[in-house]
Amino acid sequence: MKYTFNIHAKRIPPKLVLAQAEGESEAHIILKLLSYLMFYRQGIKIEHRVEQHFKPDLVVKGDNFQPVLWVDCGNTAIRKLDKVATKNHNCEIYIVKENYRQLDAYFRQAKKRVKRIERVRFICFDDGFVAALVSRLQRTNEVSLNQLQLVGKKSIMVTFNGENYVSAIQKISLI
Repeated sequence: MKYTFNIHAKRIPPKLVLAQAEGESEAHIILKLLSYLMFYRQGIKIEHRVEQHFKPDLVVKGDNFQPVLWVDCGNTAIRKLDKVATKNHNCEIYIVKENYRQLDAYFRQAKKRVKRIERVRFICFDDGFVAALVSRLQRTNEVSLNQLQLVGKKSIMVTFNGENYVSAIQKISLI
């Protein structure tokens, strides 16, 4: 199945098409969309090989064709994260989860088993935010984006198929 997103946001191209792979959840599609909106920069690619064993959900390659941004959404094997964090020295690496409960459980495992965990940033959304977007997901979707800075905390506000949704962008820090 393919999902089309007509995007209304400054500096982001107006159309994004995401193909749902076999076994991939609609929540994963929404996480990739949200990550694309949050991390958009010139040259961003979705599900693009980077001449490594593993493939990121989103990636930006630098001048030397090595990744400078690597984003994995939803279920990511700890072994994969360990290899990615070890290999990619000059790369922003993000793990994006649906909610804090999932993020915290994953982080606790990663902290024990990922050698270069300091290279990884872990973020998620408020409970129910991703599920609410999934419930409104259609084959063709209208998305407007506003990112807000509220009292030092980052949040995201989207209008998705005519409804407004807001979530804090929560993170887990090593400090």
